[in-house]
Amino acid sequence: MKMKWSPEYNTGIDVIDDQHKRILDYINQIDQNTDRHHTKQILDDIIDYTQSHFTFEERANSNMRCDSLKSLMIINKLSKFL
Repeated sequence: MKMKWSPEYNTGIDVIDDQHKRILDYINQIDQNTDRHHTKQILDDIIDYTQSHFTFEERANSNMRCDSLKSLMIINKLSKFL
């Protein structure tokens, strides 16, 4: 089942939204793939990307003094599909 980006997931911060969309793209690649080796590579890519994304997001939230609650709410919404 392919997951689609919804405007309700937007944080209002373009770079963060773009990163969230990229994570969704990785997830959708798994659904479209049947090769075990390639699936493992996609999972490795997701892990690497999300680790760097969360580091970036934490710094951005800290630097901008943003409330991370909205980001956490979006992550929670997306995680319901996993």
